[in-house]
Amino acid sequence: VNRREEGELRCSPDPTPGSIYNLAGLERGDLDFALVQSDWQRLAYEGAPPFQDAGAFSEMRSVMALYPEYLSILVSAESELESSQDILGARIEIGEPGSGRRATIDRMLAGMGLGLEDFDLIEELPIGGAIEALCDGRIDATVLVIGHPNRAVDQAIRDCDARLVPARGPLLDTLFAEGLDVTRATIAARTYPDQERAIPTYAVTATLVTTTRADDGAVTALVQDTLSSLRLLAVRAPVLQGLEPEAMRSRGLTAPLHPAAEAAFEAAVSQGDG
Repeated sequence: VNRREEGELRCSPDPTPGSIYNLAGLERGDLDFALVQSDWQRLAYEGAPPFQDAGAFSEMRSVMALYPEYLSILVSAESELESSQDILGARIEIGEPGSGRRATIDRMLAGMGLGLEDFDLIEELPIGGAIEALCDGRIDATVLVIGHPNRAVDQAIRDCDARLVPARGPLLDTLFAEGLDVTRATIAARTYPDQERAIPTYAVTATLVTTTRADDGAVTALVQDTLSSLRLLAVRAPVLQGLEPEAMRSRGLTAPLHPAAEAAFEAAVSQGDG
């Protein structure tokens, strides 16, 4: 956007703690657009727990869906953990309070009937700190919600022989059975060094949202400029490979498409863009 709209529009991509923070900032008007996980988009739009006190965020509007963010359990080389069903009593890292990752992991643990007291150690760290703790042997596993390939995961696998293990089982299958915002997924084989098998898990979708207050021209520019740059973006950021306009205007989106986004997608599809 900044390259194509120079002098007319500028995006400032600011790092934040994650989806929960972003949704609150968007609703207050502190943010114009926000990246949020599809599960928290749905819960906020519907006013479901943990958003019941604030009520439904009915003014939220979807702009586009991006890449899958996989529930990813990365364990240390010394760990005997083989899947999500083995984490009881382990030393684990679960993300910073208030982040979308942490909220998703809290939901996962609750669905498995586990509380923080069921673990030998709980760490609450950003991803970089989690990888460092894993490689230093301070924790047995970190639970991530990320797109793949991911540079931090690749680093952990290369530097300290960390490995990804499946996040599946009867309790998680029941928890995520609806498939509205969390779907069955696999991390493809050979995504990382020595990863010979696909890793079964679940995934949410990284989505871009705004509100009914958004400027139509800004929404149009965001969608048009992104769709016209998909091939370049896929080269620069492999996590964005395989994006298609049809999926980008529907996958994981609970809040209605902003009218300007819908018009931009219609134009792109009719022209064969992307």
